[in-house]
Amino acid sequence: MNLKMRQFGLLLLISTTLSAQSPKMISGIDKAKIDLWEQERANELKVTPFLQWKGDSAFRFFNGRQFVEILYDQGKKTGRIISFGREYKPYDSEKKRTKPRKVHFRASYLERSQLVRLDSLITGSQIRLIPTGDSLKKWQFGCDGIVYQMESTNPKNYVFQSYWTPEVQDSTLIEAKQVEHFAVQMKSILNLEAEWNQFINHLPSGAYFVGTMSVVTTQRTFQHNVKAFWRRMFSK
Repeated sequence: MNLKMRQFGLLLLISTTLSAQSPKMISGIDKAKIDLWEQERANELKVTPFLQWKGDSAFRFFNGRQFVEILYDQGKKTGRIISFGREYKPYDSEKKRTKPRKVHFRASYLERSQLVRLDSLITGSQIRLIPTGDSLKKWQFGCDGIVYQMESTNPKNYVFQSYWTPEVQDSTLIEAKQVEHFAVQMKSILNLEAEWNQFINHLPSGAYFVGTMSVVTTQRTFQHNVKAFWRRMFSK
């Protein structure tokens, strides 16, 4: 092999290596924030951070208590629903810190018919093209309500979208209606409410944080507390 051929081969190797290592273009969120957000989800729910996803493309939808993801790789589609909650732990006044909260989750893989309908919804709604709520002048924000978040990725780009309670936004905000319609259709196609009920019905007795502010107490915990109350009453 002559010198020119060796130099060409070296340049090709360097070019290929740099291309494989090139960071994705990120839009919709600061990189430091998404790095932290993705790492927390990877540790808690065992999901692949989208910044590291090497497949063709991927999409993830989050409604505060459930993730829905669909992955595209080598002509194949796979998807799943992940329902999760964090155990409620009261503040420890002696140690002046909150006790560690264990995360419980349940993953359910999507059927082929659900994947087809979900793929059609994502493509037909053009949800990935809607600017994130932070960039829309009329979009309002609050402390309670519900936040819908979405991630989209391919080998070159990563897009993060976040929308606070679209149903209470200004009636002239077309993007709010689009996001709300998308969320309603997602809930219907995947029967997310039934998935959630299956998850909480199999949780160990206890109280759980869901999303950022709400706390869910399992039925078994409620029944246990009622029985304990009556035992205390009759033991007096």
